[in-house]
Amino acid sequence: MKTPSKEGKKRYRPDGFYKGPFMDDQSFWEACTCAPECPDPCQGQCGCQACETAYEDTLYYEGMNLTKF
Repeated sequence: MKTPSKEGKKRYRPDGFYKGPFMDDQSFWEACTCAPECPDPCQGQCGCQACETAYEDTLYYEGMNLTKF
């Protein structure tokens, strides 16, 4: 597992890991490796897997909410 950057610890408090819906399973956790120059919110375009996964999860869950109506 990668180590979160200082910026990552600011974005995903307190430890810099995006845990998503699998909070109890560390094998799904992603370390945020963003730098201060990264956009906020980051969609993973800098290579940060945590932000890419968070963005994809957001799209997925928003899509699920739209299909319920």
